Amino acid sequence: MRFQPDFEFIHVIWFLVAVFAAWGAFILWRWWQARQEAPVVYAAKRAHGELADHVDEETFIAAYRAAEFPRRHAYVFGAGVLCFIALPPLTAVFSRAWYEIWTLAGRFEPAANGTMVYTFAMFLFCMVVMIGVLYFTLKHYYTNPPDDLRQAIRKLNGTAS
Repeated sequence: MRFQPDFEFIHVIWFLVAVFAAWGAFILWRWWQARQEAPVVYAAKRAHGELADHVDEETFIAAYRAAEFPRRHAYVFGAGVLCFIALPPLTAVFSRAWYEIWTLAGRFEPAANGTMVYTFAMFLFCMVVMIGVLYFTLKHYYTNPPDDLRQAIRKLNGTAS
């Protein structure tokens, strides 16, 4: 039997695509905004005397972009897209494995596909997958966190300890 998505299912998929598109557009807008405000911040830091004389504008802008780009948001967005793409085939594999184990266990009726036990196990499986993806994503991000702007200015000035 082939899966035939109904009308509401298609609407849910398109809604999620729209949400991801808006989220990605927001991240791109924040990157563009950080790129545009870097020269303004450089001028303000230079006017307040927070930068050493040897720090030129290009070096500061590179450090500012590294510190202020929404990198964490991009990582979480990537994890969300990965879950959105990977969960449907993974749930199909889980459902098939559940059916095979259920058949080998003697077809115990309360654990059949579509029952509360199966639905709860599917929920737990999806949560484990999503939490695992988020764990590895944020672990990768926090292993090498970017400097914040204060640390970047200290490094540029040569006063970082």
